[in-house]
Amino acid sequence: YGEILLKSMFTRRVYISGRPVPDGEQAQDKLLYEAPERQPVSRNEVQNTPVVHTEAADVYTVNMPAPLYDMPVLDMRRGQRISLYQYIGNRCEISFTCMKPQHIEIDPYVFLLDSNEKSFDSRGLVFFGNETDDSGSVHFSPDTGRIEIDFERIDYRVQRITLAYSIYAGNAAKSFALVKAPKITISANRSERITYTMYGLTTEVTVVAMEFYRYKGEWKVSAIGSGYRN
Repeated sequence: YGEILLKSMFTRRVYISGRPVPDGEQAQDKLLYEAPERQPVSRNEVQNTPVVHTEAADVYTVNMPAPLYDMPVLDMRRGQRISLYQYIGNRCEISFTCMKPQHIEIDPYVFLLDSNEKSFDSRGLVFFGNETDDSGSVHFSPDTGRIEIDFERIDYRVQRITLAYSIYAGNAAKSFALVKAPKITISANRSERITYTMYGLTTEVTVVAMEFYRYKGEWKVSAIGSGYRN
């Protein structure tokens, strides 16, 4: 992940992302391209062109470090927000574990939302009735109960991904008060990278566990752990 700043008659900032290359070159403040000298123009073109004061074109690159898979597993706390890339890269797998009575079934729901926190259509909800979104970036496996997210393939309109868990056919007798140590585990490269245990749940039937969101071209994750009674 990095940033390229282009300066000419105007300024444009371009955010880029990709997979790190082993032993790849790490560059910073490196000139990647220099515009050629402007060719002479006719008198008519000069007269019809507004005067713009410019400086020499500069190109800056800032490289973020590759994901550090040898870092210890991060145990998040409620309200904590972190940058996601350095922990998992661009792909991850999410699993849910807990201790609960056998008569309680808990299902995951993934909402893909735009900048207004609205889903585009019914395909923006991934769950047991719709296992994959249209872009193929989010997939739910009913056999394992796990969710896979490929952040490189997510539709550009999606600004927020909300991960929720709900007790199936919930009623007053079934709530997260009966669920002990509900834990979210985010894995990448076949190893656990982030965990979050939701403490303090009582009468909730549906819980928003985590939210992934774009911030200045980068994906971040927030630990929520609160929910609703219906």
